[in-house]
Amino acid sequence: MAISRARPGKMTGIVSGRRDHVPVEPADSPSIAGADPPELERRPRPQTRQPIEIEPAQPADAAELTSTQIRAFHDDARRFNPAWSETNPGGPPGYDSQAWQVRMMKRGDYFTIRLGGLIVGGLIAFRIGPTTRNLGRIWVDPEYQSLGVGRTAIEWLHSRLPALTWTLETPAWAVRNHHLYESLGYRKVGARPCPDGFTEFLYERT
Repeated sequence: MAISRARPGKMTGIVSGRRDHVPVEPADSPSIAGADPPELERRPRPQTRQPIEIEPAQPADAAELTSTQIRAFHDDARRFNPAWSETNPGGPPGYDSQAWQVRMMKRGDYFTIRLGGLIVGGLIAFRIGPTTRNLGRIWVDPEYQSLGVGRTAIEWLHSRLPALTWTLETPAWAVRNHHLYESLGYRKVGARPCPDGFTEFLYERT
């Protein structure tokens, strides 16, 4: 896979959405999910609409990017995945590994999403062909959803990293995500089974 390492500057604006599954290597490093579950640490919801900043992720951001993913993916699975259980909280490869985040910063275009200076989510994109990119992952902390964060971040990504075709994968049960992606010009082009038993939908935007 050829990887682009564009390093855009900050983007400011008003910023929900979150998301999913990227077919890359699984985590093989210590997870921060354990002693004090980060998904249970509630964060203050902003009282006013604040500007967001989207910046290239740095290794120093790995801990907060990991904890926001744990909160986001566990919350989404708990609410919408019929196969969810306490022993199988759900999450894509590497979502609970700080080392995985650092590896992806080297392999793809990895950005932090900040609201009022606080990391509230992130997004990762990969170049998978001369004119094609994959939206590998996007998530927003549950406390900061329904503020337009996800939509704004994806629109920014499309404008910052132009491609003739964008692709993504998302679980069939993640209906909220389907609505968001379709409203941004993606259309469902297929489906495939995943090793853990659920089906994921394939989306494409041209």
